[in-house]
Amino acid sequence: SNSNHGDMILAGLQILYESGELTDVTLQSPDSQLCCHRNVLAACSPYFRAMFTMKLRETVEQTVELHDIGPGILPNIVRFIYTGQVSINHSNIQSLLIAANMLQLDSLSKLCIDYASSKLDIENCVDVYNLADFVNLSDLKALSKKFIYENFDKISETNALCNASSNFMIEMLSSNDIITEKEETVYNLLEKWIVCDHDKRSTFFPLLFQYVRLPLLDGSFISKTLACSELVTSNERCCELLNLATHAKGDGNSNQNAELRKGMCNRPLLIFSGGSISERSRSFTCFDTETHKSYIGVEQHPTFDAKFKIEHFQLIVGTDNSILFLGGAWKEALQFEGIEALNDVLKYSQRDRKWIYCAPMTHGRCSFACCAYEDRIYVFGGKDRRHNGHVLDQSEFYAVESDHWQTIQSMPVGISHQAVTVWKNYIYTFGGIDDENAYLNTVLVYSVFRDTWSLVPTELSRPRADCQAFTFKDTIFVLGGADKHENQTNIDVYDPEKNRWSEGQIFPDDRKIMAITKYKDAIYVC
Repeated sequence: SNSNHGDMILAGLQILYESGELTDVTLQSPDSQLCCHRNVLAACSPYFRAMFTMKLRETVEQTVELHDIGPGILPNIVRFIYTGQVSINHSNIQSLLIAANMLQLDSLSKLCIDYASSKLDIENCVDVYNLADFVNLSDLKALSKKFIYENFDKISETNALCNASSNFMIEMLSSNDIITEKEETVYNLLEKWIVCDHDKRSTFFPLLFQYVRLPLLDGSFISKTLACSELVTSNERCCELLNLATHAKGDGNSNQNAELRKGMCNRPLLIFSGGSISERSRSFTCFDTETHKSYIGVEQHPTFDAKFKIEHFQLIVGTDNSILFLGGAWKEALQFEGIEALNDVLKYSQRDRKWIYCAPMTHGRCSFACCAYEDRIYVFGGKDRRHNGHVLDQSEFYAVESDHWQTIQSMPVGISHQAVTVWKNYIYTFGGIDDENAYLNTVLVYSVFRDTWSLVPTELSRPRADCQAFTFKDTIFVLGGADKHENQTNIDVYDPEKNRWSEGQIFPDDRKIMAITKYKDAIYVC
């Protein structure tokens, strides 16, 4: 078969469209009129297929009017149908997405969703949520809502949430999942939302005020802010709630909601693992970056020998703060070539201070890469055994909430000892070692939404394996690791937006394998 046949047909259809040959229908929007081919439209759009085959009025009419298509959108839609190409920007995405949804052009909708997701930020996240809600796109709606909840404090400092609907405000203020350190931020946000359109929104205040967790507010904030607010004092029900909270501060009794929201009780700690006192467990220790104190959750083997030590595993913290220990190989068994890598997945229970076994990976892996994206843990490549093992190209993700694994598109080649990091809605992989034991300077990128891999037209400054990568302020840092000859102390800094590299400060210590994480504006290496 001819692999170029599809491209040839697509090019031919474009020529017919541009020349106006054999066209049999005219699409008309308020500002455009374009001659097209019914069979092409029907092949790409269930909307047009139904229109042209179900004996509707448009089946025989030469002109089809599309009243709900926004200005400048129809040429973009038709171009996509004939070529698969489309120009998406912040000015046309809303109209384009509405039109794609109406015409049932699912592939175009996915491109719009991919674009909106990649551009999600503090300023536009509420607008993206409103658009997803209007067009009924559940995935984009959930993604933007999660972004708002996770960045609640920063967004509250802007006017972005002034565009939120009353229904969204009810859902958000009643949720435990908004990540904020203080309940005062919740009330201040509510007051700001009311003031943005006081005449229309003031009637919502008593309803929304009941979702503010008054027992969590500081006493001085209640007396100096709430007790002096006209929004509160002008409503009898709000005054009752305020009085209950004030008295509860004095006697310690309250029936009002005092459940902590996310972020109110979390203390960031660096965590470590790698061995334990039994085969079914793993060690667990923590380090407090502020007090410089260490804590033990699960002790290591008391003799500190290699009996229960695991190497080439992955320890990762999910976006929901779940702590997972994945794969690896027992150090004691590394001398035996036939011993396979582990597919075990353990989750640490912070309440019980013990590890719980979860659904295993579909492949045993060691020397692999993994990263956290939304509520998933992605794993890539690795080896099926430590010595003389086969290098894997298989990739999969773990859904933390539902405890199951899902296979995704394999990498173009098998790679182990590589580094990965998340940038927006893409996962970048750097360097590693292939099946021929060659050290790589390759950069690959995986699109989460499209489930596709691409080779990035760039390279690391030199081949590198066992390095680490992380994203900070839209920039990717790659450090550590080694090539075949020496350990590497240089730090490569990559800008994915511009596809450009720069050099970071030389690392002060010569080491090959290191554990790296970032917290606030600092990088921690051990």
